[in-house]
Amino acid sequence: VVLVAGGYPEVYEKGHPISGLHQDQVLVFHGGTKQQGAEVLSNGGRVIALTGLGASMEEALAKANKAAAQIQ
Repeated sequence: VVLVAGGYPEVYEKGHPISGLHQDQVLVFHGGTKQQGAEVLSNGGRVIALTGLGASMEEALAKANKAAAQIQ
């Protein structure tokens, strides 16, 4: 599951704080992010990619979607 910035793929927004990145049974890949002090900010169009881990494709997708709903 890929989380994208508002306005993507055209002119997209940058500099928004991102929270909720610490997830169980989900791998979080940073694409368009940057760290500023202790804070993670959006800095590109395709911001975060989530890969759920599960015994089936359906279970993995459900975990990735649940994680996506928790990331702000």
